[in-house]
Amino acid sequence: MNKHNISKYFILPVLPVLFGLFAISGSADGYAEFSISSAGQRFNTGDSFTADIMIKPNGQTYDSVRLKMNYSSELLEVQQIKLNESYKFTYPDNGYDNGSGVLSYGAGIPGGTNESSTFGKISFKAKKDGEAKIMIEPESTILSNGENIFSGMPAVQTYTLSAPAPQTPEKKPEETKPVAKNPAVAKSDEIEEKPAPAENLPAAVVQAKVIEENPQSGKGFIAKYGLSAIFVIAGLIALLMLLVSFILPSEEIKKIKARRQR
Repeated sequence: MNKHNISKYFILPVLPVLFGLFAISGSADGYAEFSISSAGQRFNTGDSFTADIMIKPNGQTYDSVRLKMNYSSELLEVQQIKLNESYKFTYPDNGYDNGSGVLSYGAGIPGGTNESSTFGKISFKAKKDGEAKIMIEPESTILSNGENIFSGMPAVQTYTLSAPAPQTPEKKPEETKPVAKNPAVAKSDEIEEKPAPAENLPAAVVQAKVIEENPQSGKGFIAKYGLSAIFVIAGLIALLMLLVSFILPSEEIKKIKARRQR
């Protein structure tokens, strides 16, 4: 067998496969697609987050959309879905089931559009930790005048859900409680200090107390009238004594003369 025959046997069967792949890729490029966008892929249990459902028409005009989605119902819970305002009419059988993890929503745009847009925003709540998944099923449709132009490629988004880290409670400062007084000590503090009786005090203390209470004597008199009063009294006493010294001799002389005359 020559080389030309070998190449003919190997190349000819491969050509249809290659043409088929090019045809499939070319048709996929011209079909509309779904995608899922979120602010993150890691959340704590109890958190709520939003998944945006995006439509990329790839140049096609579409006027109606039917979204079919399933999600991990044991980990996630749909809280609500809010459609884009461009979708003026909705299908009557729209709804979701958190028990089975199935969502189906359909709506249409009057006149259609060929622009990429957000079909709707789905709010989820993380119920418990684990690897959660949401997936747009191939049975979803993107219609253009009744023809389905959806590529059939499923869109998948995975989320890591974990329990929040335990919070360390803040230590509060200990309250200082007032110490209760011993009743015996408290009673002794209330006892009034009474002055000791005068008869039990030393003589000097009694004398000082008398002077303090009687301003007419001792330091009390001096404090009240001053030293000048003392000098005046002393001068009067001296004058009185001088008069007495003159009066007494004259009286004696008179008595002696009277005796002589007798």
